[in-house]
Amino acid sequence: MHPESSPSPGLGVPRPGAGARPERLGPGPDSTTPPGSIGEAGRPVPRLGRPSDPYSPANLRRMARLRWLREAGLLLTLSSVLAVISYYAWRDAVRLGPEARPSSTRVGAPPAVSPSPEARQPRRSLAGHHGLGPPPPPSDSGPPIEERPPVPSPLEASPVAPTTAPDSEPPPPGVQPLEDAPHQALRANEIAQHDGSPDLRRLPTLKAPTLPGPPAPTESEPETPIPTPSSSPTSNEPPRLLVGDEFGRVLVSRLYARTPMGPIVLLPDGSLGWPDGEVPTTRPFQPWSSRRLSLALRSGPFRGFRVVERAPYLVLTRGSDRFAEDAADLLQGLYRDLVECLEDGDLSISEPEFPLVAIIFPDEKAFRAYRPVDPDVRAYYEGSTNRIILFEESDQDRLAPELARLRRPQAIAHEGVHQILQNIGIQPRLSCWPAWLVEGLAEYFAPTATLPTDPDEPEGWGDYGRGNFGRVNPFHMATLMDLRHPVPSLAPFPPAVLSSSPQDPGRLALDASWVRRLLLQTELSPTDYALSWSLTHYLARCHPEALRSFLLALGRHPPLEYRPPEYHLRLFIDTFGLSPEEAPRRIDSHLSSLRYERVPFYGVRFEQAMGPGRSRRAVLVSPSPIQIDHWVRAQTLPDGGPVRWWATPFDSRTLARHSCEAWLLSSSP
Repeated sequence: MHPESSPSPGLGVPRPGAGARPERLGPGPDSTTPPGSIGEAGRPVPRLGRPSDPYSPANLRRMARLRWLREAGLLLTLSSVLAVISYYAWRDAVRLGPEARPSSTRVGAPPAVSPSPEARQPRRSLAGHHGLGPPPPPSDSGPPIEERPPVPSPLEASPVAPTTAPDSEPPPPGVQPLEDAPHQALRANEIAQHDGSPDLRRLPTLKAPTLPGPPAPTESEPETPIPTPSSSPTSNEPPRLLVGDEFGRVLVSRLYARTPMGPIVLLPDGSLGWPDGEVPTTRPFQPWSSRRLSLALRSGPFRGFRVVERAPYLVLTRGSDRFAEDAADLLQGLYRDLVECLEDGDLSISEPEFPLVAIIFPDEKAFRAYRPVDPDVRAYYEGSTNRIILFEESDQDRLAPELARLRRPQAIAHEGVHQILQNIGIQPRLSCWPAWLVEGLAEYFAPTATLPTDPDEPEGWGDYGRGNFGRVNPFHMATLMDLRHPVPSLAPFPPAVLSSSPQDPGRLALDASWVRRLLLQTELSPTDYALSWSLTHYLARCHPEALRSFLLALGRHPPLEYRPPEYHLRLFIDTFGLSPEEAPRRIDSHLSSLRYERVPFYGVRFEQAMGPGRSRRAVLVSPSPIQIDHWVRAQTLPDGGPVRWWATPFDSRTLARHSCEAWLLSSSP
């Protein structure tokens, strides 16, 4: 018989009154005995409970209630999350209200209106010295922002609040926390200013955000004081301003300086900007970390660059890893040794507030495409963005590899000194310092050790750091030798090409009044760098205490406070007790007592195409790379074709001269 056709142990028993409902096979839900088990005496094991029917009305009602409770709990959770988000958004709006909304009443003349970026451009033109001059009349374009008359000190001025935007203005951007700041750092279009005179026209214009507020009052209503953040009038901390970037986001900036043309603010990435209005805030100013700044730069203007980090330096490169690591090591060692040296000199040093950034382009073409600079510039410190910009290799470096190897690390260290001094509290950014001192300090601390002659290390950069601070720069000594005793070039050129000396229209000479001329100069030529180094070297070795006092006096001047060259000349005479007429003799005596390693004489061959099958040639023998660069630029005719030149080192001037003469008379390149 089939097992299901007759009663058998373990089969379910119909409930009383269940009618003809089908029997359930197997144990009930509460049974612990497996189906088909048989108890003692062959009788079925009794059930511990009755099987429940999931489709019974009672179970269906219970399941419906549970499902309703689950859905209600889910809705309650979502409502709570939305309520929390709404609360924090409302709280941020309430916090911004008192600091950005003007009073509902005022008296006096109607507020001045901040011009739009397009209308503001003439306003930022330089007038007088360093762009300081009377402000232009207000414009009717742009968001209405109240401005107070400029005050001398940026720390004593109270920021003013904006009025509300007219009804025709688009909805204002939401104020976002610093975590939502843009991933692209704001950038200034500033060309390198090596003389300490910043070009304020190059600073980027930042939009002032328009925040919600009460309706604008009429002119007939009485005036009440404009509310300002409670911390600004009484605190020594500079005021903070909200500024907008090109993405419509809002950043917290810090007031850096005031000019008659408007305020200059410091941004979280360390760059400077020029807001087109003032929106004060009590939010804290938080500089970006190295990681955040790296992400911002690589997602913005330097996409595709790799990062080499050597605290406090952040090096971004698109060239070789070897070059970037060498540059990062050089800059890190330079920072450490320079800070230690200045602290030993009893100068007050502060930690850099921002990561120190260096940008390395792979070649000269990409370097000059980023920012137009003079042809002889290999690297520069960009004061507006607080970054060093340089390139790894050029076509000319392949033609003169010896010169390139010698100059490359020194150029990086030179710009590193500029950056370090302006980030540790010695030289305030945008300050008016004499050009000879700015470049003289950079040259004094920048010389790297002479490269090793071991052929197994052709790419080595030699030693650098504190052991070389103040070391005699043999290339500057060679330049000074050429300036004092000009040697005629082998192919003179027309006097109109160069500012010439009596001995040779292709060379420069040094007169007895060079110290006074250097002290009054605001722009330096390439040869003036060697003169600035010699003057700074003499002062640092023979008048160290007076040089320290001179640096402290200049460091007390606030940014953008103009000082004419005559002021610096008087300060120099009063501090050092040295007249410009007496200084050349003392400097010559000091330099003649120094010992240094002689540099080779370079035979320079110059060739410029002048048409089909025609070219002009010239040669020069000089131990000075600076003089060689100056000479090559002077020989380059603007209406000529491409230029090629080579520099080959020789042990003596005679050997270099014979080689150049042979090339000049030959037809081979």
